[in-house]
Amino acid sequence: MALTFAALIFSHIYLYLYDTVKVLRYVRKFNFSGPEVHWLGMQLFAIPVSILAGALVFKANQMSGDGTLGSGFFKGYSLGAAACGAMVLHFILHLSVLEFVVKPLGDADEGHTSISFAEAAKTNPATYLSMNPIHCLRSKYILKHNPPQVFYAPGKEELAKTNPSIGAFYEFHGNSPKAKK
Repeated sequence: MALTFAALIFSHIYLYLYDTVKVLRYVRKFNFSGPEVHWLGMQLFAIPVSILAGALVFKANQMSGDGTLGSGFFKGYSLGAAACGAMVLHFILHLSVLEFVVKPLGDADEGHTSISFAEAAKTNPATYLSMNPIHCLRSKYILKHNPPQVFYAPGKEELAKTNPSIGAFYEFHGNSPKAKK
């Protein structure tokens, strides 16, 4: 038991240090509040709730007998099959309700529309291309684009230049004296 707890403590310390170094040195920007994260959370919640459905079948079977272990209606493999069947049925039902009931209602309320990469990149300087340092260096020194793709850094959005031929659509229009009006 002590060895297990020591391994857990060591792994928690390792993960804490790894995440601290990663966040402070290598991650440019976070966005935790997007609808994709919420949607994934609702889908993943089907797993523990399905396990609870299987446990409910197991416990209901236990209560259907005289109270001793294994005295319920289902016994042996039929009990396992019933519990697994309840888990699978609940999992499928959970994901189906999310897909066919919750998703259409959410889309109608929020008014989601699909936009092109160019339209999205006009308002957001952090794109796949601008956050890829190799692509930015290749654009400047090898392909010699004019203007080249500028590497994105938070707070330095005014450095971005528009060049639709290479997929750079963002141009800063803020209060900075360097910004083009």
